[in-house]
Amino acid sequence: MKLKMFAIIGALCAVSASAEVKRVEIPGAIGGYVSCIGQTVVVSGTGVTQIQTLEAQNNTLVSIHGQAKLEGADASGRAYKATFKYNANFGAKSTSYTVPYNALFIGHGNTPNFRLDGEIKLFVDANGNPIGGAILSGTITCVN
Repeated sequence: MKLKMFAIIGALCAVSASAEVKRVEIPGAIGGYVSCIGQTVVVSGTGVTQIQTLEAQNNTLVSIHGQAKLEGADASGRAYKATFKYNANFGAKSTSYTVPYNALFIGHGNTPNFRLDGEIKLFVDANGNPIGGAILSGTITCVN
């Protein structure tokens, strides 16, 4: 039984694969009317996007992870901080990826909190470097 196990392990090690990780910081902003507070909120900051590509014989895996910590205010000047996160996996390389995201907006003091969930389109250059993104959709949910 041990000899068969070694043969299987040897065959697995013989498969060649290449991995590549691209990471970039991208400044950005999110803003819009929030019905549950009756005002416009705008936050901005810098996000980090990482795209990892693993290529093996007859198989490609692309893993995307990103997050941003954003700060801003509503139209009345009440402060907001937000965390924006997105993650997805794909079976092929592309020049753009549609990725689900979620964001949590926390108001200072008694300022109402809310969530934003939807999809973002991430753009990638010919070398696989993330170069930007745009929010495609979003649904606001009041938290308190």
